[in-house]
Amino acid sequence: MQNNATLRGKQTVIMTVAAGLALMLLFSFMSKSQQPSQQARPSAQNSAQSRESNPAGATISEEQSGHIQHLMKSLNEDPNDTEALYGLGELFLDMDSLDKAAFFLERLIKLQPENKDALYLYGVVQLKQDKTMQSVETFEKVVKLDPGHFHSYYYLGMILRHELGQKEKGAEYLQKILEINPDHKELIDTVKQELARK
Repeated sequence: MQNNATLRGKQTVIMTVAAGLALMLLFSFMSKSQQPSQQARPSAQNSAQSRESNPAGATISEEQSGHIQHLMKSLNEDPNDTEALYGLGELFLDMDSLDKAAFFLERLIKLQPENKDALYLYGVVQLKQDKTMQSVETFEKVVKLDPGHFHSYYYLGMILRHELGQKEKGAEYLQKILEINPDHKELIDTVKQELARK
């Protein structure tokens, strides 16, 4: 009986987080346009063109392949190139190559333990790898470093409410988003609907 509730909780978290992730990706595209690491991300239009399959079964565009080769060359020249490590982590996460994404993000976090962007991506990777408790710890590090990081509050709220059964603590994290009041109507509406469910 409890296994069915746990399974339903996981399914709810995954579906809700997937919807939220779609919104967050849209928002992050807008907010990351100022960040130099954004240059490593291929555009959605180009990444849909001419895809080939990689050994892991995920699809990879020619542009992504070119970005990976460029970033790997940078990394070969300087193993501590933080922009290359971040770019590779981000690209492999986009391609759902989670082990590779984790590898490069872990290297970056060892070099820059307070890099909130790397920690955030690493939390997403951990969640997708079903490392729920580790992802919670990682997202909590992000909000300690940046109390205005509403994406991490969203993940924390949804994971705690739906997967770990900690509805009140999860609601506290979601409430933080309303206090921050980011200029993202869709996210605010989603959070209000979630909080109304009790």
